[in-house]
Amino acid sequence: MTPEEKILTALSVKALYRKELAKIIGMDDLRTMGILKRMREAGEIRVDGYGKYERAHGGYCPDGWPGGAA
Repeated sequence: MTPEEKILTALSVKALYRKELAKIIGMDDLRTMGILKRMREAGEIRVDGYGKYERAHGGYCPDGWPGGAA
């Protein structure tokens, strides 16, 4: 499993901070930052207002964002 796949799998469960993701994929913080930057630029993930990473939704979600009011 690639680091990108591990990140997407972890973010399928809940939003996580960068350091938590680094532990999950077993890489140092700097390499994790590079991977997250590429994934964010590609639109696969996004950062919320608290600095947590979460999966980006690919299109319209009729119920609103997860955890949010519709």
